[in-house]
Amino acid sequence: GQVYNFKITYESITLEEVKNILSEEKIKWREANKSHLIGYDLDDNIRVEIIRDINTNSIIVKLEKDR
Repeated sequence: GQVYNFKITYESITLEEVKNILSEEKIKWREANKSHLIGYDLDDNIRVEIIRDINTNSIIVKLEKDR
């Protein structure tokens, strides 16, 4: 199938704040490490990654939808 990717970088938000915003949806989370979370929405086949860039302290959110 086709894969859709989306990536956005935030400068003034924490990893935990992004997780809380996205958790209002039905995403299940697992922690890869303290600066990298991976979430899955199995109903809509969406994978979410939240990464804290240790160099810039910005937050990167990547969404991937397999269709």
